[in-house]
Amino acid sequence: MKICFVVIDGLNDLPMRELKFKTPLEIAKTFWLDTLASNGIYGKIKFFNFAPESDEAMMKLLNLNPEKNYPGRGIFEAFGFGLKLEKKAIYFRANVVKLKEKKIVDFEPEISESLKKKIEEKINKICLDVPFIFKITKGHRGVLILKGNLSDKVSNTNPSYKRKGNLSMALKRFPKIKKCFPLEKTRNAKTTAKIINKFTKKSLEVLKKYGLAIVLRGASKLGNWKKKIEKKYRGWIVISDMPVEIGIGKIVGMKVEKYEKDYRKLAKKVMKLLKKNNVYLQIKGPDYYAHKGDYIGKIKSIEKIDKEFFSYLIKKLKGKDVLLIVACDHITSTRHKVHYKGNPTFIKINLKNLEEKRKIKFSEKICKKIVDPKFLRN
Repeated sequence: MKICFVVIDGLNDLPMRELKFKTPLEIAKTFWLDTLASNGIYGKIKFFNFAPESDEAMMKLLNLNPEKNYPGRGIFEAFGFGLKLEKKAIYFRANVVKLKEKKIVDFEPEISESLKKKIEEKINKICLDVPFIFKITKGHRGVLILKGNLSDKVSNTNPSYKRKGNLSMALKRFPKIKKCFPLEKTRNAKTTAKIINKFTKKSLEVLKKYGLAIVLRGASKLGNWKKKIEKKYRGWIVISDMPVEIGIGKIVGMKVEKYEKDYRKLAKKVMKLLKKNNVYLQIKGPDYYAHKGDYIGKIKSIEKIDKEFFSYLIKKLKGKDVLLIVACDHITSTRHKVHYKGNPTFIKINLKNLEEKRKIKFSEKICKKIVDPKFLRN
């Protein structure tokens, strides 16, 4: 039996006044998700008691014990982008944000390819006290790598995320860039915080004419955490449009396949790969619209995934000995435009037992059973 693990990023939401106190998933027409739930097991996954980041959520879904093994966002982002991991380096996830009168007005601005090159060029010319590399990975996302005897025990300058022990939790989007502070009383931590604050100041100066700034989070480095999770998923394929999921997939032993933006082509690719491999697929769609506060866009995105991806996949795999798991990685509140705490939904079904009978409307509301992540693959 092969396993097809499909994670729909930000699928779940909170009830909205605009939708008569229903969620976008409740409103969306999802014949195929409804069919899967009607014939399989559905419920919620026992998750964090805070709003997690996507990489923490992926580790939780894969039972990689993020509470002990999560290193921070930056190193996954860098590795997924194809950068080499070095022992004496600290990795940060960077966001290019839009400013107006020193306040952040857009955390996910659209940036042209030509502007990305200019930003990289100007930032990499900044003079810091240590060697560094700045790269834009995808869209508004990027990585900052500081080299030398430094510490990853420093706070975020990104006001939307706060370190919680070795984990990270999403917050309400505060409009001002935070100052970086050491999180331990060591010389290396104090030095690192000082360098980060200098980077913030200098990057603001060079990007001022564009009305942009760079905020950082997820300081991380190589350590024992890597040995505890690497190569645990040999024989798996990871498909994602985002560097962070690719980075985790590569570390745990998955091979990387290119993401297809056309959902029907994506379904065909998954079907082909399932002949010899297990597949972990991350679909970004609904999360993007939720972060923009666009509930109509989120509804349409969910419907498109159901109609174009799941319809094709299910029709072709019906009767096959394939364990299909459809999960959400975290709630993304369209009202708040951020990740929100709560237990995300799942559907689990062996497609050889599938009958095209739709008895229920799949949504957060009907999912009462709460299971441990281990249950998904057992």
